[in-house]
Amino acid sequence: MFQLKDYQQQALTDLRDYFRLVNDLDDADGAYYKITGRTLNKRVPYQPVPGFEGMPYVCIRIPTGGGKTYVAAHAVGTATNDLLGADRSVVLWLVPTSTILEQTIEALQTPGHPYRRALEQHAPSVRVMSVSDALEVNRATLDTATTVIVATMQSFRITETEGRKVYEDAGALMDHFSDLAPEQTHHLEAFEDGTPKRSLANVLRLRHPIVIVDEAHNARTPLSFETLRRFAPSCIIEFTATPDLDERPSNVLTSVSAAELKAEDMIKLPIELTVKQPWYELMEIAIEQRDHLEDVAEEERNATGEYIRPIMLIKAESARGRDPLTPDVVADALREEFQIPDEQIAIEYKSHNDLEGVDLSDPSCPIRYAITVQKLGEGWDCPFAYVLCSVAAMRSNQAIEQIVGRVLRMPNVQRKQHDALNKAYAFGANDEFTEALTSVRDVLVQNGFERQEADTLVRKSLRRQQDPDRGYGPLFEGQEDAERAAPTATVTITYNKAPDLDALPDEPKGAVDVDAGAQTLTYQGPLNETDRQMLNTCFEGDAEAQDQVDAAYRTIREKHEQRPVPPVEREAEPFTVPQLAIEDNGTLDVFEKTHILDRPWSLSDFTPKLPNYEPTRPEGQRGTIDTDDDGRIRIASMGPIQRQLALLDDNSDWTVANLVAWLDRSIPHQDITPQDATTYLERLIQRHLIEEQGYELNALIRDKYRLKRAVESRIHTHRNEAHKQTFQTLLYGNGTAPKVTVSPEVVFEYQDEYVYRALYDGPYTFHKHYYGPEKIGDMNGEEAQCASFIDGYAATKHWVRNPEQKPRHAFWLQTATGKFYPDFVCKLRDGRKLVIEYKGSHLETGDDATEKENVGQVWAKRSGGECLFVMARDNNYGPIRAVVEG
Repeated sequence: MFQLKDYQQQALTDLRDYFRLVNDLDDADGAYYKITGRTLNKRVPYQPVPGFEGMPYVCIRIPTGGGKTYVAAHAVGTATNDLLGADRSVVLWLVPTSTILEQTIEALQTPGHPYRRALEQHAPSVRVMSVSDALEVNRATLDTATTVIVATMQSFRITETEGRKVYEDAGALMDHFSDLAPEQTHHLEAFEDGTPKRSLANVLRLRHPIVIVDEAHNARTPLSFETLRRFAPSCIIEFTATPDLDERPSNVLTSVSAAELKAEDMIKLPIELTVKQPWYELMEIAIEQRDHLEDVAEEERNATGEYIRPIMLIKAESARGRDPLTPDVVADALREEFQIPDEQIAIEYKSHNDLEGVDLSDPSCPIRYAITVQKLGEGWDCPFAYVLCSVAAMRSNQAIEQIVGRVLRMPNVQRKQHDALNKAYAFGANDEFTEALTSVRDVLVQNGFERQEADTLVRKSLRRQQDPDRGYGPLFEGQEDAERAAPTATVTITYNKAPDLDALPDEPKGAVDVDAGAQTLTYQGPLNETDRQMLNTCFEGDAEAQDQVDAAYRTIREKHEQRPVPPVEREAEPFTVPQLAIEDNGTLDVFEKTHILDRPWSLSDFTPKLPNYEPTRPEGQRGTIDTDDDGRIRIASMGPIQRQLALLDDNSDWTVANLVAWLDRSIPHQDITPQDATTYLERLIQRHLIEEQGYELNALIRDKYRLKRAVESRIHTHRNEAHKQTFQTLLYGNGTAPKVTVSPEVVFEYQDEYVYRALYDGPYTFHKHYYGPEKIGDMNGEEAQCASFIDGYAATKHWVRNPEQKPRHAFWLQTATGKFYPDFVCKLRDGRKLVIEYKGSHLETGDDATEKENVGQVWAKRSGGECLFVMARDNNYGPIRAVVEG
């Protein structure tokens, strides 16, 4: 079963928190400005779209290969529950092309498909349909199920036949317009006598659909905005790798980095790039690469059972210009020059549709080469695609962005034992490496990666390039002199598995001598980064031999390096930090939330009251829905939408028991027994709200969604209070010795890969960051100043900008209510560990900051002097010196 990746869950959490804040503030603009201070590490002004000023219109940015559609399916439930406070909704799901439309409908309709399961996780019943189906949808369907209408934007254009039908009166829809209150009809399109048109457009206006925009960069035009306005949506959520940030900027709510995708094994990185002329020689080495990968894939299958058949995508030229290398020309070359069997070749170009209906993951499928010009773009997914070969020169103005995205996806979303299968490979018929390098980096940016990331994700292949004087070359242009000047070294490696000498280039710069009897390989020659990669390729599958290569490389660099070596590469010992631990069944485990949840609590310990809640608000306080002089809908805030949706629910016969049962179903409470929850809710509704406060049951029923949010918040407060009591007992003891301790047996270890949401791009240059100066998580101005102090402090050996909300990749301490991720984690020269949490003058302080400081101090005291904790404030670093030097 599909599980949400950490970054996907974080994106949905950010969306949930935004929607809740919209309701709390009754302000989509203010909520966005406030929440981006956390999600983007800086507060960003909201960019309203004309006509949608009071409506949440935000963008989730996820790079290609990150599972945007899966997140979008979950976002439907988030919007339904946390923005509308409803059990079900109508969803308008917009896709860019008819091909993707067909794929999306099939996936959302198929029982057991991850997208379908994501929808069903948040709704008791789900219906998925096309626009043509929606033209005849009955009212009962919309009243009882979350209904997803999948369409292209073109489906609603009046110039299209189907589009015209959306706005026309239709008898099949008449039951949607019976027994409506004036508040529900005044904004509908009507005939001259004031009677609402029985159109699908008006059905959507009644239901205020949640709009999901898949690949938003295709839908941000004035015409698209005008079309969407006609349906009075409750919110619009864009999902794209490349949001518009210039002409009509998207309100990016949360952004995912390449590092987060790579950490979750979603994509193949880095991309190894080879350039060569003429094109047929390029084809030859690309074919050799694919063949080698197939051999490696067979070894992977023997080791793990996973089947992979590496496929090469070949980008040909269109039939224009002089002697174009069309798909047919390339296919003939594969058959005649390289003896590739015809059944292994597929063409996707114009009328050629060789891949239509083909399951490329089927082991019986023979296809290993797919030739296209630009047909394999959005909507075509093949994780087996490992090699991209462009027989034309790769240039930034060439349309290769979509096809590069096709080779990024990782098969089965799982890292492979053989590292060659964790990378992608690109071949371009360019004269200059720099031109191709720039092009591929630009393409990565077009696929949603940040420029800083793209600059580090494309590497020169280990293969010999066209110019023999360039040797294997540096990772990037501009490093050649340093690479050529690398010192000569003699390195002897003892191996367990015979090295694969075929993986070496034809003319290695140093001599390689293998002594099979002694099981050693001796290499003599320059030892730079490229040479290290080359030697490690020989020892694929022999981790001990690769460790020896890496150790020799570090030693050489320390003596002769002309640029700083990050501690993560230089240090022999890993960077570990003791964690809070707890004894559990005779063993020490990391102290985490499950240990708090193991202690039961009861709602019966709390008085059922709901302070500051009233079932109704003065009319007009929550804004209005109206039309302007041109008939366009204007929404001032979310209140009227929620009231109108409530009017569509027929709850006139509900009793207190019905309302209690609905609240019990709607509010998650896995840690509370059904009897405990029911008793609390009955007392809250009957005794407190009806008898003590004097509210009418019908008023509570009409206001059930606001009531639900208030009750859920109150239960959450009770839960936190109970957890704090349990936490205090575990942390400090209750007449007995505390159970929480700090031990060298339980530590967090920073891994080789640094995971971040965004990279720091400010004025400071750092020298002691554990992952180097180019891999530092984003910081605001005051945090960067604090980091500058840490970096320049003589006692600091190295430090890490600790990632936030990355429990597998960051150091954290458990609090009563969640995980606390300190800003900076340092290793001092004397071996002690220093943890710093920075609080600027602009940040709120209170119970949260006090709780963090308390748990940090307990962690430090229980370490026996091995760990230090400081809560630094307002650019005052004296306390840091005092703790370290005192």
